[in-house]
Amino acid sequence: MSDQLIARADLRLIECRLSTINENLDVVNNNVNVVSNQIAAVEQQLEATKSDLAQLTEEFRRFVRQDAMMKNVQLAETRLVKIRQELEQKYGHYEDVRRRAVGILQAVDSSLVRKETIRIATEEQLLAAPRYWLAPCLIALSAWLNDNRELAERAVMEALNRDDEKTSLFFALVARRGGRFHSSRAWLERYLGQPAS
Repeated sequence: MSDQLIARADLRLIECRLSTINENLDVVNNNVNVVSNQIAAVEQQLEATKSDLAQLTEEFRRFVRQDAMMKNVQLAETRLVKIRQELEQKYGHYEDVRRRAVGILQAVDSSLVRKETIRIATEEQLLAAPRYWLAPCLIALSAWLNDNRELAERAVMEALNRDDEKTSLFFALVARRGGRFHSSRAWLERYLGQPAS
């Protein structure tokens, strides 16, 4: 009997200890569940962060592309302004010569301007545009108006040296405008006889 008593006493202690272990396992299990839930929440936050980061990365790339395009546009505008300034500086006076040519032709048609005024204006244009083919053409027109054949021929030769094709077409049109059809035809034949460029 005493053996049974010892056995019962020992078993209760073991059962008590097992019950405590079981309770501790339940606590650990609950803690594991809490940690698992926290890990799940962290994973959701991580996914949200990845999504936000991907969106931010795409927005940043878009910003960089737009910034590069804007810089290219600004660079192109700057270059365009620079080129326009160079063209204006180099060829801007050509526009003035062209306007003068139209003015001189209209003045000749209407006979409202003195020949001397036309002569002075054409000489100024030659000085203002020393390499432009139209300037010596205007000198030639002025010389023809003033019956100065020698000057007209020299001016025509200079204009032809500068640009034979444009000079020939210009004089073909001017001669046609003045009703000088024979001269117009000769200039037009010269223009049409130019080699293709």
